[in-house]
Amino acid sequence: MPSKRKEVTAGSFARDALINALATRIAPGRLILETSALAQWAATTHPVSSLPQIVIVPGDRAQTIAAVRALAGSGLSISAIGRGMNIGLGGRIGPTSADVVLDLNELRVIRSYDSVFGVLDVEPGVSFHDVHEFLRARQSRFFAPAIGGPADASLIGNLLQRGEGCGPGGDRLAGLIELEAVTPSGEVVTAGRGRTDRPGPDLAGLFIQSRAGIVTRASVALMPLPVGVVEFVLHLGDGASLAPAFTALREAHLRNILEPGAISLWNGAKLTAKHGEGYDPDHWFVSGAIHVASYARAEADWADLLACLQTAGAPSTVVSVRLRHPRDGFGAFLGEPEEGAMATVRSGLREPDAPNGRPGFAWVCPSLPFDKRAIEAIAIIRTTSAEAHIGSHTALTSQSSRTLRGFVSLVWDRSDSDAEARAMKCHDTLLDRLAQAGFPPFRLGNLSRGWRPAFPDDTDVVMDRVLRSLASSRRSPLSSSE
Repeated sequence: MPSKRKEVTAGSFARDALINALATRIAPGRLILETSALAQWAATTHPVSSLPQIVIVPGDRAQTIAAVRALAGSGLSISAIGRGMNIGLGGRIGPTSADVVLDLNELRVIRSYDSVFGVLDVEPGVSFHDVHEFLRARQSRFFAPAIGGPADASLIGNLLQRGEGCGPGGDRLAGLIELEAVTPSGEVVTAGRGRTDRPGPDLAGLFIQSRAGIVTRASVALMPLPVGVVEFVLHLGDGASLAPAFTALREAHLRNILEPGAISLWNGAKLTAKHGEGYDPDHWFVSGAIHVASYARAEADWADLLACLQTAGAPSTVVSVRLRHPRDGFGAFLGEPEEGAMATVRSGLREPDAPNGRPGFAWVCPSLPFDKRAIEAIAIIRTTSAEAHIGSHTALTSQSSRTLRGFVSLVWDRSDSDAEARAMKCHDTLLDRLAQAGFPPFRLGNLSRGWRPAFPDDTDVVMDRVLRSLASSRRSPLSSSE
């Protein structure tokens, strides 16, 4: 169960010596210390259980490393954010508590670009908008899959939290090649994966969704621009149509008609929130993209997808379909950030009695099998949100032919204290019910602090040992690239 939420405070401790040590490395204007300033910095779309005691805003990589080294041995926990756009999962406040947060939004250097292999090396403050503009200015044949959220979100931050991009190649973590991180002791380490067939474990994975170190740069593999993209939306009918639809879409993945991440399923409530139109909340739609190497392939792949649906007996109506050429524009399926999903954040204020409210928004992110068992999860979501009288919208994306990732958004008016209390209870209940039914979360947010799976493995115990070792390891000097 999530830990009990308490009144937000910034905490207090004997920090004069520490602040003096930081001040020798970081300009005073880059330290946020006062409770009111910390609360303003941490503004989010839902209540938070605690604030950091100090926020540091380094101006570059060297100041970031210096700050971590000044904190080494202080006993304070440290975390970092890229641009603080983790809306619905905590914004600038992460899923684990930290005494000190490094706000790395000013580390905005694109350090290198390999136009032959399609590899980009960036710092944590580099946004999706930055990447898209950088690549288009160079007429690159590559792109970075965008997100449906803020264009100003951090590419590295999204990767480290197992975020997803729109369309094929959206599994961001799969594109990680190498990262650099500063451990709690101040040691600078480089961890590579995928660049060479090197022996040994994947050390880079140690820094994913963890506080093993502060990531200061990462190299990521980009996606090649296709000749064209078949963009489509299909109406699948009501919930009874989902079982054969899952069968058909899974078969399309197994036959490589659809790539991992190529499709998203949406309920009508999600589309209503996004477009402001009155879709039946119990009806389902699938939107997606087929990246093609030729125009002949476009026609054939589209026909094959429709054949899969017909063979499985899945009712479907084509809402829209078009072949997009990169020369005619990009869009979300070709790396251009589009903030259409941000309408969901504000959807709880569409009621006539909440014209001047504050948007309340939170995610629950379960992992589901790509078959009819996912219908059970959908029923749990619908029942739990109805019991709490909280609006919910559901989307499912195809991570592979085996797994769907769920994105359940809870929306309410934060100016209504009763609605906020019901939303918090709904979040906790939904997280537990889904996990108990066999649909655990693949991503946790600030509201999930303290949550543990019912059937734990040894990960937490081993990670505790690793973190203690990293905190006490010998520091290495800064690299010459500083």
